[in-house]
Amino acid sequence: MSLPTKDEAIAFVLFFFPGFLTLWLLLELSGTHIKDRTDLEKIILSSIFSVFSFLATGVSLQTESISQAVFDISKISSVFLVSVGLAICLTIIIKVWKYLIDVTSLRIQSFWSHSGRSYTSSETCCSYILRHLFNSKNKTEIIIFANSGEVYKGILEGYNTDPLEIILTSSKKPILELKNGKWKEFDGYLLYLNETDIKRISLASYVED
Repeated sequence: MSLPTKDEAIAFVLFFFPGFLTLWLLLELSGTHIKDRTDLEKIILSSIFSVFSFLATGVSLQTESISQAVFDISKISSVFLVSVGLAICLTIIIKVWKYLIDVTSLRIQSFWSHSGRSYTSSETCCSYILRHLFNSKNKTEIIIFANSGEVYKGILEGYNTDPLEIILTSSKKPILELKNGKWKEFDGYLLYLNETDIKRISLASYVED
């Protein structure tokens, strides 16, 4: 078994670069960072994206073909352009998908609240829902499940999503706290909770604009 040549070794290392570029751009455009991924995830995803980039430019996955493409300025430039385009396309797809999920989640919450039942989300409300509820002209109540076990209900008066922060006040309606299965008035005018306090958020009542 012969050892790989110098050019083959260089080609093997450079093979991962287009895929890594795709991964890095995708994460940055999506609002996350490459450092948040494990080394194994980086290697696997970079490999997959590199395979797509090389195949899309007509380069087979054979060692000789990759080696020739790496040392061909025109060909390797095309590979990197494809990797950038792939990152942009994937970002658009992810954002559109997330938007559709956000809209669907809001409609589900609206349906349950109109039917007199409280829809409970499996995780904290997304920024789309919070923005929509905050801008609503009607009174909007949300239920906040705290990590410490407390459950609060009140009007959404302010919020932030990065990091998650929620403000409830008694300016329109008293803040309520669930105690022994019954809602009782919270002893305070303002309630502030951040992402370390919040376990889950659900919609208590919602009226369409």
